[in-house]
Amino acid sequence: MHELEFLKNKLTTRKENNSFRELKLFNHTLPNKNIIDFSSNDYLGLARSDLLKDSAEKICNDFNSRNNGSTGSRLISGNSPLHQFAEKKAADFFNSEKTLIFGCGYMANLGLMSCIATRHDTIIYDEFIHASIRDGIRLSYAQNYSFRHNDLSDLEKKIKKSKGEIFIVIETLYSMDGDEPDLKELVRLAESKGCHLIADEAHSVGLFGFQGRGLINQYNLENKFLARIFPFGKAMGNYGAIISGSETLIEYLINFSRPFIYNTALPHFNIAMMIASLDIIPTLENERKILFENIQYFKNFKRKNEHDNSTLTPIQVIFIPDNIKIKKISQSLSEKNLYVVPILAPTVPEGSERFRITIHSYNTKKEIDLLLNSLAFDV
Repeated sequence: MHELEFLKNKLTTRKENNSFRELKLFNHTLPNKNIIDFSSNDYLGLARSDLLKDSAEKICNDFNSRNNGSTGSRLISGNSPLHQFAEKKAADFFNSEKTLIFGCGYMANLGLMSCIATRHDTIIYDEFIHASIRDGIRLSYAQNYSFRHNDLSDLEKKIKKSKGEIFIVIETLYSMDGDEPDLKELVRLAESKGCHLIADEAHSVGLFGFQGRGLINQYNLENKFLARIFPFGKAMGNYGAIISGSETLIEYLINFSRPFIYNTALPHFNIAMMIASLDIIPTLENERKILFENIQYFKNFKRKNEHDNSTLTPIQVIFIPDNIKIKKISQSLSEKNLYVVPILAPTVPEGSERFRITIHSYNTKKEIDLLLNSLAFDV
């Protein structure tokens, strides 16, 4: 249609600079079950676990939950004993006064950041923060600044020119770089300047801390953060998200967070899956042990081949700042049944295109050898 030319022109530009996105089928939807996963966020294999599904079904039966859908928003008809049980269980697990369920991590970040600050306040965020947090900040009307990635000196400079209530927003494990902020020093700085801390624990929950409670738990800093966001779509193996904080914060979100107020509540089976995750994650010590052994094995191989810039996290990065080259290598890897997705601009800054390799507890040493030997040959 002629009136869609303005859309086609933008798509043509994407194709010309080799950053055009297309949907691809992943291994659980393909007949070839030999595909080796080095891209999904299913770090502990819980998303493919029958235990999680069976546990959720039992929980639904225990609560006599039969509805396919939740029927409405939590404030209209979508609230249930199951939702409230899940929030109480999550509060106990995450050492928090209260929690509130959102439809997904993106919605939780949008819901929190869009309402927590007014036009008289300031939000300061790490330059590598997730897109959902940036989108929420845009909706808030607050003054906002980014600070250089994990650079507390730059953060302090931004604090000095801020006004009103000051909110500092970080991830505990950055999704495209696999590195961590210095949480203890961050807390020290925030306390000295009277700032509020908010952290997204999407990629650390389930893996770090006591029984998988996250990196903030690992450093015993739970009471230093205004809010923590725990999406359940990564190591937790399902869907939905939890915001944890004080009773005052949760009451505020129920009253002012539009993505919570006007969104249909998650259906009962999804809530049961979240409850089941909270039951199962503490028991996966062996899976966490194997995961970190695999990460160390990956690191040792890279160090031996003199291009190790990796951290001791499941997210490992190999930079190949050339869209055409990285796509060609990705195709070569797929021909060996290695599923590794290239990350292109604008998801990452132009010139920092990369393979974001995720290590899992179910990857074998042989699979890691195949991946790294293939990359060594192609790169």
